[in-house]
Amino acid sequence: MILQADNKEKLNKKDIDSLNSTQLNISSLSVSYSDSTVLENVTLQLKKGEILGIAGESGSGKSTLIKAIIGLLPKEGHIDGGVIEYNGVDITGNEKCLKSLRGSNIGMIFQNTERAMCPVRTIKSQLYESIFSNEAVKDKRKAKRIIDEKAVHMLEQMNIKNAIKVLNSYPFELSGGMNQRVGIMMAMLMSTHFRNSGKSPASRASRCRSTRATSSK
Repeated sequence: MILQADNKEKLNKKDIDSLNSTQLNISSLSVSYSDSTVLENVTLQLKKGEILGIAGESGSGKSTLIKAIIGLLPKEGHIDGGVIEYNGVDITGNEKCLKSLRGSNIGMIFQNTERAMCPVRTIKSQLYESIFSNEAVKDKRKAKRIIDEKAVHMLEQMNIKNAIKVLNSYPFELSGGMNQRVGIMMAMLMSTHFRNSGKSPASRASRCRSTRATSSK
């Protein structure tokens, strides 16, 4: 499992000046499914520009940790204790705040990408929906052209030669490896496309602060 913070090359001067600041801070996090504890007192920090790899055997809780961070634990899963902070904002179990951060700020590449996607819609249509649901786009026709170009370029970088065909395919028509690379492409485009046309990360953080202040734990 890999956790990756903002790329140093994409940071502006203000971000570079605060490069040593912690982007993700997890303190004493414990998670359980029903009555079974899966994670207990997990603590880690991720600074801007860092990549953190977490190794463990199957069932050790790697995916559970990611799902807890992004707010996608299944119904029987719940956070028993600890704090998850993103850019200094407490996002622990705060669904309204997490909804504003998912996709454009915090993303996840699922291990079984095919199951995470709709089987009766093409890759392209699901990519459009993911981006447009996170960012306000006025000219969708132009935006789709840009998305197509970037998606094709990114897939070709992952050694997929028939990238246009892949975009027009359904998930069940692709191999597991193809779907995995599609998942990587979608996660990358979500974090780089139309960042400035919607709300900025700063405004999202402000929204999270106001939400956190009015919500109970």
